[in-house]
Amino acid sequence: MTWNNEWNKWINYRELKSELKKMNDVAECEREDAFYKQLEFGTGGMRGELSAGPNRMNIYSIRKVTAGLAKYIERNGIEPKRRGVVIAYDSRHQSSEFALEAAKTLGMHGIKTYVFQELRPTPELSFAVRYLRVYASNMITTSNRE
Repeated sequence: MTWNNEWNKWINYRELKSELKKMNDVAECEREDAFYKQLEFGTGGMRGELSAGPNRMNIYSIRKVTAGLAKYIERNGIEPKRRGVVIAYDSRHQSSEFALEAAKTLGMHGIKTYVFQELRPTPELSFAVRYLRVYASNMITTSNRE
């Protein structure tokens, strides 16, 4: 499948409609970079520019990767689902929105989820993992770039 086919699939995603409209005005090579592949995990987690497209960070990439975590937890039985996941976020652009999106996705899989009500540093998330005895955790820390 070419990047253009992927672009055509995305143009109907309502949550990113204004972002996609802006992308109509950028150089074709920038659109191609956003749509030619899936964003991948690296040693520091999943990193990418905030924008529309499968090679960018957005609510769809958050949902996709969280659904993968949910499937992994489900494969390991009832106990991991009951123990759940704790999610924290920092003060950067869209971190709190992405944290809630991740929590909704886990909830759709019946996985108990804890979300901090306000921003927290990563060491506090580490403490919460041990204190709550959760099965997994997720630290949302996005770029300030739009």
